[in-house]
Amino acid sequence: MKHIQIIISGDVEDTGFRFYALRGASMLGIFGCVLLKKGQLVVEAEGEEHQLDAFVEWCRKGPESAIVSSLVASEKPVFGYDDFKIL
Repeated sequence: MKHIQIIISGDVEDTGFRFYALRGASMLGIFGCVLLKKGQLVVEAEGEEHQLDAFVEWCRKGPESAIVSSLVASEKPVFGYDDFKIL
């Protein structure tokens, strides 16, 4: 089990991106949360490495209405999420 934090910048506000992240997390078996902070999306994600790799690519694509200009993923200590929430 690993934990990564994903910071997504670009035109991501009011695009449905948080629900898009929730859907991807549900499909890929990712636990964590997503929130909008200062015009960026912050995603905390936990899962196996292959799941997280697929989730990062899912987020890099984003919903059709969003434009991802930057995505930075960094490993963090495991928190122990048991679901995925929009905060």
